Amino acid sequence: MSSAADIFSDNESIIEMWSDFLHIRSEEELNIALELYESLLDRKNAGEDHLISVLEILGDSIEKFERKYSIEKPAPVEMLKFLMVQHNHNQSDLADIAPGSVISNILHGKRELNINHVRKLCRKYKVSADLFL
Repeated sequence: MSSAADIFSDNESIIEMWSDFLHIRSEEELNIALELYESLLDRKNAGEDHLISVLEILGDSIEKFERKYSIEKPAPVEMLKFLMVQHNHNQSDLADIAPGSVISNILHGKRELNINHVRKLCRKYKVSADLFL
C-alpha cells in the first residue's frame, strides 16, 4: 500500500483539489491525513511556501475530526466514583484514604482530592495518578 506522501508527493494540484473537499470520517482516514500533513509540512519548511493554504485546509479538517470524536477526561471525582463501582466499594471502604466526612464531601463535590488522597487512591486501585490530575 502506498503512503499518502507517495501518492501526492509531486502533484500539488491534486493535493489542493483533494484538500478542498476533504472530510475525514474514520481513524484510517485520520492517519492518512496526519501522514500527508507531516509530509507537506516538511516540504513547506524546506521552502515550498505554496503549500501553506493546503496545510491550513488539511489542518482544519484534522482538527475538526479530532474535536468531533475526542473523549474528554472525566473529572477526578467521577473517576473515583467509577473505580468505586468497579471494585464494589462504598464510602466506608475508603477509610484508609481519608475520614468518612472528607470522602463524603469529595463525592458530593464540596471538596477536591488532594495529592495525599491521590497517592493513596493510586496505591489502593493500582492506577496512575494521571487519572486524578
